[in-house]
Order: sequence, then C-alpha cells, then structure tokens
Amino acid sequence: ASAEVQAFYFRKTHVFFCDIKGFTKWSAARDATQVIGMLNVLFTSLDAATEEYGVTKIETIGDAYLAATSCLPGDEDGDDSASAATRLARFAIAAVAI
Repeated sequence: ASAEVQAFYFRKTHVFFCDIKGFTKWSAARDATQVIGMLNVLFTSLDAATEEYGVTKIETIGDAYLAATSCLPGDEDGDDSASAATRLARFAIAAVAI
C-alpha cells in the first residue's frame, strides 16, 4: 500500500537548482571513487552553506542539487519575500565559489 502524500501551497518560495556542466563526460573518464569523492566534497560544502544562509536542502539527484527558502510549513511566518530571496541569492553566490 502506498502512503498518502500531503501537499502544501506556498505563495513565495524561492528555488535554487544547480547541475555540473559536463559532468557525464568528466565522470566517464574517472574512477568511481574519484567521482563519489568529488560529489561528497561538493554536496557536503553545499549542505554547510544551507545551514549558514538559512536555506532548506530539498534533494540531490545525481550531480544536481536542489534547495529552497520558504518551502516548509511555518517558514513563511515572519519571513518576508525579500529576506528569503536575499538568503537564497547569498547561498547561490557561495555555491558558485565552492
């Protein structure tokens, strides 16, 4: 039996998505240990940045990373859209520098 999924509606969610350009070609030329090691360092660094900037990690999918602000029940209370967008923009700038 499948579990029922509960959906939520948020008016002002801000979403960050990144994907490594050329990852498939790059990873095909590397040992699996190197690929997993690089992804582990990258995703661990991005996870730390989510904590620093108050961003919620949603998912990692292969070499892609998805995060957002104002996306959990209660997140919108007291958090204006400009503040959430600013936090996500600062996170994105930090992500590019990783």
